[in-house]
Amino acid sequence: MELINIISILITLAALFSYINYRFVKLPSAIGLMLITLVLSLCLIIIANLGVGIEEASIRKVMGEIDFSEALLHGMLGFLLFAGA
Repeated sequence: MELINIISILITLAALFSYINYRFVKLPSAIGLMLITLVLSLCLIIIANLGVGIEEASIRKVMGEIDFSEALLHGMLGFLLFAGA
């Protein structure tokens, strides 16, 4: 899976979770997104422990291929600094 696909999936999930928070949960945006993401993560962990359909090896492979220092310093740092200003 390419980096652009991963970024697209993350942005889509963030938009979906923001909509769910705005429509149903009605918490402040940061808290609502964190809560929904936490619930999704816990569900994925439970599903993985039950042995249903999640290939952990492929996820680890994709995460291992990402150079996080390069992605952070040359990809996300400008956006993070702009958002914090």
